[in-house]
This record gives sequence, structure tokens and C-alpha cells, in this order.
Amino acid sequence: MPQKIRILFVIGTMDGGGAERQVIEILKGLDRERFEPRLYLIHQRGALLGEIPEDVPLDVFWERHRFMGLKFPGRIPWTQRRDLIQVIQEHQIDLVYSRCYLTNLLVAPACAAIQVPHVAAVAVDPEPELKLYRRIRQPWALRQYWQRARQRYLQSNLVLANSEGLRNRMLDYFELPEEQVRTIYNLFDVDQIDQRAAEPGPDWDEERFHIVTVARLHAQKGHYYLLLALNWLVYQRGHSQLHLHLLGEGQEEASLRQLVQRLQLEEHVTFAGFQTNPLPWVKRAQLFCLPSLYEGMPNALVEAILCKTPVVATNCPSGPAEILEEGKWGTLVSPTSYAQLGTAIEAELRCQTNEEEKREAARQSIIDRFHHREGLTQLEQLFESLLQR
Repeated sequence: MPQKIRILFVIGTMDGGGAERQVIEILKGLDRERFEPRLYLIHQRGALLGEIPEDVPLDVFWERHRFMGLKFPGRIPWTQRRDLIQVIQEHQIDLVYSRCYLTNLLVAPACAAIQVPHVAAVAVDPEPELKLYRRIRQPWALRQYWQRARQRYLQSNLVLANSEGLRNRMLDYFELPEEQVRTIYNLFDVDQIDQRAAEPGPDWDEERFHIVTVARLHAQKGHYYLLLALNWLVYQRGHSQLHLHLLGEGQEEASLRQLVQRLQLEEHVTFAGFQTNPLPWVKRAQLFCLPSLYEGMPNALVEAILCKTPVVATNCPSGPAEILEEGKWGTLVSPTSYAQLGTAIEAELRCQTNEEEKREAARQSIIDRFHHREGLTQLEQLFESLLQR
């Protein structure tokens, strides 16, 4: 019997974001007759910790280095690389899969140093991500960090995007070779999504028009513009029946709450916090809204279509237009334009006709393009081909 391929999956935490959810889906779905997965986290935290499969061993950097001592500049990343190399060598790892910007930058040089194949999975537009993490203002500093990030991606054996739009962004922004960047869509277990969506949902006022958005409360996700659109709809257009449910938590929560108070929208906005299963909320809503400024492949938008909920999304650089097939299955608006967002929501509000046939066609389109079994097969073939090389 052939020896199983040992794969180490590396990500920062198990917080409840789309990237973490996708790592869980891969860990659950990999063929155990051919693969032996292991998980490496930087911090042992997150709502999805309990969903790690029982047969997947876990290594956590800060559990292994609780008593590091002095954390002088450069010591933490140096120690993380050394620790990662130690785990790879101790457990005879054949291939490493990392996901997200900071994790990719950590893993690439470690794998290159010991010549272990590395797949760097990316999930969002690289340019704003780089600026966000480095808080860069000067052009010369941006160039330095860009060069460093590009070098790390070039060190990887393969850069894996979750949409064609994101693949094109990685090729253009980091000037990577065409053959080094591939696309495999995120994994969506339709049967599991249907089961989760059928669970009991929230008890809502039937007289209201309920809008749901599911995302980290982070500047990237564009909640600010959604609240401005809601304010215009309620106080300028007279749609007092609107109620927005923000599902998620994050660093922007305090400022968003202040904005709600300043706009006098307390009766029209609910901060629902992180929901382990947001799908009953999405399924019950009259509208799902994705106001993001940039994305890669927004899982929540795909899940909303599978729930047959009408959707409005921003046409940010990658993701939504590809999912909605250029607006065929939902309305696309410009990022940061609260006027366009408000107009699109108003159109959905006024056109509450029975569009069951269109919603079913949209759902079938998602199933045809993004079913998890096809994505898993592509991933498994990719891992095997890298080792054969």
C-alpha cells in the first residue's frame, strides 16, 4: 500500500472567517486513504476550534513557546520559522499548505530553507491587504514590503487563488509567472449547507423587511457604506420597515455602533454578533447584502444564493461578479457608493414578486460550478502532482 502523503496546514487562528472555514472543509474532506493531514496554528483561539476533525493532530506556536522571554524586534518571526521547520522535520511532512497573507510570508522561507513543497493559498486582493497589515503611507516603504512579499510568493511552489479574478490580481500585482498561480474555487458542501440552513432561525417581526450581512466587522467589509445607505433609505426615502442584521464581530464594532447612534438607526440595526450557524438568518431574510471593498471569493455570498435569498453585492475587484456571473444572479453596485447600494436595496424592496424560478436557477448555477467534491478532487490531484515533480 502506498505511503500516505503528510500535509501540514498552516493558518493563524480558527476564528470564524471564510479562510478558516475553508481550511476546516479541506481537513474534513481529504481522502484519508491517501493523505494524512496535520494542523499548525499561531494562536489557539477561534470559534471553529471545535470543528477540527478528531483525527487531525494540532500544533500551536504560542502553546509551544509560552515562556519565550524577551521579545526583541525580529525574534518572534525568527522563532516561528524555526519552530515551523522543527514541526515539519519531526513529523516528516511531505507538503505544506498555508492560507492568508501573513501566514504565507511566514511559511514560504521556512519551506524553501528545507526544500519542502509549499502551496500558498490567497483569499483576498493583495494590494489593500499589504497596505492594511503594514499601515504603509510612504511609497518607498510600500515598494520595500511589496518586494519582500513578492519574493516570498516566488519561493512558494504554487500560489493558489480561490477565484479567477483573484488569480489575475496576483499575477498583475506581484508580477508572478503565469504557471505559478492557479485557481481552485472554495469548497461548498451543499447538503451540509442545506441542513444548517434548515435549523431553527431567529424570531423576527414579520412586518419588517429584513436585510442580513455576514462578515467580520472590519473596514474591508464595507459596513460603513451599508449603514449610510440604510440611513438614506429610512430618512430620505421613507422606508421605515427596514431592519439590518449585522452578523459578525471584529475591531470595527465600536465605531459602527457609534455611527448607528449618530444616524439614529438604533431601531433599524441589530448587532447579532458571531453566529456559529448564520444560515437560518440568511434563509429567513428578504435580502442578503455584501458591501465589501475588496474580496477574493466571499463564502457568505455563495451560501446566500444556495439559501435562495435575493442578493445585492459590490462589484469589488474579485469574487462577486464571478459568483453572480456579471449580475445575472444578483445586483452588482460600485464599492463605497452608498447611493448605488441604497438604490439597489430599494429596487429589491419594491419588487418583492415571486422569483422562485430565478432563485432556483441561481442555486443550480452555484452547485454546478462550486460543489465541494470537484474542488477536493482538484486539490488532491494538485498535492500529488507537486510531490511527483
